[in-house]
Amino acid sequence: MRKVLTSLLAAGILVAGGFVAASIASPGSAVAQENDDAVSAPIFETVEDVIQGLVDDGTLSQDQGDTVVGALEQHRTEIREQHQLRHEEKRAEREAQLAEIAAIIGIDSEDLTTQLREGATLAEIAGDQVDELRTYLIDEAKTRIDEKVAEGRIDAARAEELKAEVEERVDAHLNGERGFGDRGGRGHHRGHRGGPGGLGGEAPADGATDTSA
Repeated sequence: MRKVLTSLLAAGILVAGGFVAASIASPGSAVAQENDDAVSAPIFETVEDVIQGLVDDGTLSQDQGDTVVGALEQHRTEIREQHQLRHEEKRAEREAQLAEIAAIIGIDSEDLTTQLREGATLAEIAGDQVDELRTYLIDEAKTRIDEKVAEGRIDAARAEELKAEVEERVDAHLNGERGFGDRGGRGHHRGHRGGPGGLGGEAPADGATDTSA
């Protein structure tokens, strides 16, 4: 088995397989998934070709080659399923938070979504309930940060840094300076203006594994 792994490493199989896995794990939408499939498919085919070459020259038996290809295909499928599950969970979380925000304001989620899409900010929509909404968003963001610490995704020091930024981030969301799910700087309006996403999150560059964009 060691000889097999050495041969695979020499042929770049494990590196290529990792690239395939990474490309599958990254998308956040159906369109992104299709784009990543277009990238990963030829890479995976190349991996299969290299394995077949190792079978042809006797480095691997046909059974060993089939086993490696099967393992890669299984891993590829598992990664895609895990990503889809995470994507659905994040979407459910956003919908639940949107419903909570709508309840605080005193309207339904559909009305809230419509007004956000038309360009209104959360502060404008909330009106007299803006202070209550601000408190809710701050508490919610800090709770999410604590959850990340408990899950081992960020350390306590990073959590304190994020919490120190929460009020500024919430105010930016309320005033439409951050879009729904936006993790970037001010002025990046992605999706609904001032939507609830990303308040307790951070950009991937910070080392967290969050995909809640």
